[in-house]
Amino acid sequence: MLVRLLANCPQLQSLELRECMSLRRIQVTRHHLQLKKLTVMHCHNIIEIHIIAPFLDTFHFFGKFPYIFSLGLVPSLSDVIIMSTLRNYWQSQNNWEIMLIELYHVKVLTLCGSSLQVQINLLEIYMKKEDDHNF
Repeated sequence: MLVRLLANCPQLQSLELRECMSLRRIQVTRHHLQLKKLTVMHCHNIIEIHIIAPFLDTFHFFGKFPYIFSLGLVPSLSDVIIMSTLRNYWQSQNNWEIMLIELYHVKVLTLCGSSLQVQINLLEIYMKKEDDHNF
C-alpha cells in the first residue's frame, strides 16, 4: 500500500504515518521522490525500514526499533529523531551500529529512551573490546 501511494504521489513532500498497525515494512526507494519529511509514530509492527530518498531532510521515528533499519542513500538528511523501545537488544545491536554510520552527515540527532541506552551499551562494549585487544 505505501509503495503504491508513493508511486502515485511523486510530488509528496511530507508524510506522517501514525498508528499504522498493519504496516510491517516501510520502503521508500524512489530516487525521483520529492519527499522532504517522513515521520513514523507508533506503528508498532514495523520490522523493516529501508529508505533511499535523495531529498529527505527530516526523519522522525517513534516506536519499536525494527529488525532492519537502513537509511542508505539520504544525502540531504539533516534532522533525525529516534525515540524507540527495543524488541531485542542483541538482535538490534548491529543494526544500530550500521544506522549510526549512515547518519554521519546529520546535523541534528536526537536519541531518546532506550535508543540512548543502546548507544551507551554499544560504547561500553566497544571500549571493553579495545581494552581486551590492547592486552
